[in-house]
Amino acid sequence: MIQVSPKKGSSEENELDMLMQDASWQNQIILQWLSKSPTAVPIDREMGSLLEDKIGGKAGIRYLRDNTPITENVLNGLGIGRDFTASDVENIIEMSNAENRELLDTIGKKLADTQVMDEHFV
Repeated sequence: MIQVSPKKGSSEENELDMLMQDASWQNQIILQWLSKSPTAVPIDREMGSLLEDKIGGKAGIRYLRDNTPITENVLNGLGIGRDFTASDVENIIEMSNAENRELLDTIGKKLADTQVMDEHFV
């Protein structure tokens, strides 16, 4: 079977992006509901972060998640030693571009230096 990727900016690509984002939020909801997470974020105004709402009354797992938007301001604030443009951001967020793997590794390490804390693992 031949698979054809949707054209960039097409309605099919937008629909695929929406499905992927929805799946990501659904996973986050379930994992925050099952866990005690110091990195929990509010899902919406009705659910909140689910920190006090646990299945069976207690956390079954420990869950950590750090999401950072990839924007010019965020990237330029990391001190990587180069100026990032809007075009760079578009290129970087295209996760299928293997040429970005070393840059993404550097970005991840810089973000981890400020966001991942020892107390998250206690």
